[in-house]
Amino acid sequence: MSLTATLGRAKDEAMQHFSEAKVERMAKENDELKMENRLLREELSDHRSEHRQVLDMLEKARISDAEGAPSGRRFKLLRLIAVGGTVYAIVTKTGAVDRVKAWIESMKGTTDRFATDVSRKASDVAHGFGDTVEHAGRRIEQTGDRIEQVARPSER
Repeated sequence: MSLTATLGRAKDEAMQHFSEAKVERMAKENDELKMENRLLREELSDHRSEHRQVLDMLEKARISDAEGAPSGRRFKLLRLIAVGGTVYAIVTKTGAVDRVKAWIESMKGTTDRFATDVSRKASDVAHGFGDTVEHAGRRIEQTGDRIEQVARPSER
């Protein structure tokens, strides 16, 4: 087998290994994101039902308020306080803001680690390839020296 074929096969195997490792990491991350997505959908559904209940209660309060008092300002203020309180409670209860910030930070670290990993592996492969080429060059040089030594005594 020739040196170029061996080197080509080694390169192909290394690239296949890197690709398989990346696919495995991406599949794992995809599964984790699907699970997180499922949980967030369930939480969203719960919060929407709570929101509907609050709006129904506000609607009932508006109807009873409209019957008793002509002022619409009280209802607007009450609705503003209720909606603001509901949004605040949902955000603080679920910790959605913290989770989003943590996810963004984790993605920053993941991309940095991936880039470092790939550059280190590429450097290792390049050094290995260089060592192989250097070794092959020495062997060729040694073979050439032997051929010259064998050819010299026969010329005499």
